[in-house]
Amino acid sequence: MTKLQDLQQELTTLQTERTKISLESGEMLVDCWVAQTAAGGTARTGKRYWQVKSRNPIFDGKKSKYLKASGRC
Repeated sequence: MTKLQDLQQELTTLQTERTKISLESGEMLVDCWVAQTAAGGTARTGKRYWQVKSRNPIFDGKKSKYLKASGRC
């Protein structure tokens, strides 16, 4: 039983640390990557844009989000 209690205590500690990091930085991205994409729709430009993409919806139900020049999503 002590092994189970030790693991539960460690899990609680890690969850607390994750919450603390999330509150400090605002967002914590997991399982995502940065990709370069062309403008969609009727846009007629050769300019490429950077997006953060993920396999699961994390941006208000969306799987991708454009990056702005300021460095924030």
